[in-house]
Amino acid sequence: MGIVVSIAMFLGLVQMFIKRSPLASLVAGGLLALGIWNAAWYGLRHLTEFWGMAAISSGLAMIAAAIIVAGEARTTDDTQGSPLHKIYRIVIGFRTVILFALLASFLLYAITLVRLNLGMPIIS
Repeated sequence: MGIVVSIAMFLGLVQMFIKRSPLASLVAGGLLALGIWNAAWYGLRHLTEFWGMAAISSGLAMIAAAIIVAGEARTTDDTQGSPLHKIYRIVIGFRTVILFALLASFLLYAITLVRLNLGMPIIS
């Protein structure tokens, strides 16, 4: 599942720079679903372990990035009063922090996966 989460984080990073694309809703949905799974299911089940805490922090970063991606994809006049737009206006103020948190999480997961595939030791 780490590979799937890493790919989702990478796509989220790319989407945060592109701003508008035909795949924005798909990327936002994937980030949201995997972020919830990562934080709520895996992270909360492994709270005392390093990877449990990493899952919670990366899951929260993915959820916040999903809100930003979805909000930027739907910036029309008819969505200004929607609940998503209200949440988006709060979260967008932390865009840089969320971007760096998502980047750090992606690097942690990606480097660990490469090290695992090369037979090298990882953070335990």
